[in-house]
Amino acid sequence: SSPDNIYFVGRGGTIVHYDGQRWRRIESGTELPIQDIWGFKNQDTGEAFILCLASEKYHISEKKLLIIREDNTVEEMPWPFLDRRVHSVWFKNEYKIFICGAGMFVKNKGAGYHRFDEIPRIFMNRVRGFDINDIFVVGDFGLIVHFNGKNWKVLTVFNGVDLFHSLDYQNNLAVVVGEQGGTAVIYILNLNK
Repeated sequence: SSPDNIYFVGRGGTIVHYDGQRWRRIESGTELPIQDIWGFKNQDTGEAFILCLASEKYHISEKKLLIIREDNTVEEMPWPFLDRRVHSVWFKNEYKIFICGAGMFVKNKGAGYHRFDEIPRIFMNRVRGFDINDIFVVGDFGLIVHFNGKNWKVLTVFNGVDLFHSLDYQNNLAVVVGEQGGTAVIYILNLNK
């Protein structure tokens, strides 16, 4: 949220927090690689809501959704799709949480999970959005998908790109990074045009 409140995640269940002066490791309770982290701060209460996803991308293993609490303790949220790996998470608040990996899902607070079956069954590596009706997802085989709040639209797939690893999306500009034949590629999608 600021230069004095930064979280890092990685292999072996690593979660690290930087408070502007020192680094502190947070005990995650897992040895799984933590693939993604996302959070927001409630402007009314000042409380942070932070989620991490832990799983192996290329191996069938456990899948974990982890909540980092204000006191830097970690607790696990249930994941109902035991046959589906989790890899990335994005949300604006705790009412709609978008999760991707071996499928695309949304967790609605109080109503459980919904799986979106209209997206191609290609592994999805990253989800990022501007609002709950303006979300991008990227994945293997050059997959780029956009959600307008009602429908998912596949923008590209099998375009020669081996896979898209990640993206960021702000102010109608999506920057997508990946690889093609062992060479790094960067795509910039300007939605103003």
